[in-house]
Amino acid sequence: MQALLPRAVHLQQIYFIITRTCNLFCSHCIRSSGPDVKDTVTQENAFIAIDKLAPHGQKALMFISGGEPTLHPNFQEIVTKACQSFPNVMVNTNGLNLHALKEACRRNPSLKLQISIDGSMESHNIIRGKGTFQKTMGNIRILSELGVKITVATTAGRTNVDSFTVLDQQLINIPFHTWTIKREVIYGRASQQNSLSTDDWNAFVDSVQETFTNKNRIFIQPMFHLSSFSDNAQHQQFYPDQRNCGTGRSKLYINPDLTVFPCACLEELNIADLKTDDAQTVLNQIGLLPIEPQEMSPCQSCPVKQQCMGGCPGTSFHTYGEFGIGDTRCTAISDLVGESLC
Repeated sequence: MQALLPRAVHLQQIYFIITRTCNLFCSHCIRSSGPDVKDTVTQENAFIAIDKLAPHGQKALMFISGGEPTLHPNFQEIVTKACQSFPNVMVNTNGLNLHALKEACRRNPSLKLQISIDGSMESHNIIRGKGTFQKTMGNIRILSELGVKITVATTAGRTNVDSFTVLDQQLINIPFHTWTIKREVIYGRASQQNSLSTDDWNAFVDSVQETFTNKNRIFIQPMFHLSSFSDNAQHQQFYPDQRNCGTGRSKLYINPDLTVFPCACLEELNIADLKTDDAQTVLNQIGLLPIEPQEMSPCQSCPVKQQCMGGCPGTSFHTYGEFGIGDTRCTAISDLVGESLC
């Protein structure tokens, strides 16, 4: 039998979880993070990972993530090393540690921040803890006015989605750069009961794009709707490795122990180890993941198969125990194959 050849992997996103320690315990966290979790990368190992991946990641966005990355004892050194090695670096943060974020941006003027705000004050504080909304919003304003390029990141579920119109008004006069709104993924501590249906999500997307005051700086996309792929035909000619999901094609995640997994929803699937493997070996392991739709999948007859490629491989894996069945958030899959677990 002929050995499978790995598909080409062109890195566009690298998520480096430098610590799983966090000062919050958010109800919808998809990672094994919290105040009592101590997994933290050493500075030496962080530098090893950065040095190995830098030659392959010059077109990628390097995310320094957690947990809460500003709690790492060598946060400044790791961020500076990343900025020296990659042209595009962003810190994913809850935005509470203003001093550390200001210092990182002072040392590295090109550094970008992604700060989480999950709805109006009431909704955000329920999800992230009492008093966090006021402090985080104040820090977003301070950092934005210092010229830091900030992305506000919001996760939408049933319990907070109705508060986004209030948040839209609260963000009007803050000079942040982009507001990304994404649908809650049922993984980690997130609950299935809080998940928006695909129809509800797409109706919400329409409302945002039509009525929100900040719509010109909002990034939000429908899911499993032909409009999701209407502009992709020409895009695919120039970026053939980009699909509905970058899993197995253009992204990777690094644990604090330098093991590598392919997607946020496949945290338990360690496929390589940057302590012992070189970067090309890591990319080859990602490229060997059997993520394409199987012959029996309804995706095979879908008119946007080439753009979607079965949606999120992790959803198929968690729902059916294998890749390539399809993403059950798509009604073509859930109707024909079974009820969604995600």
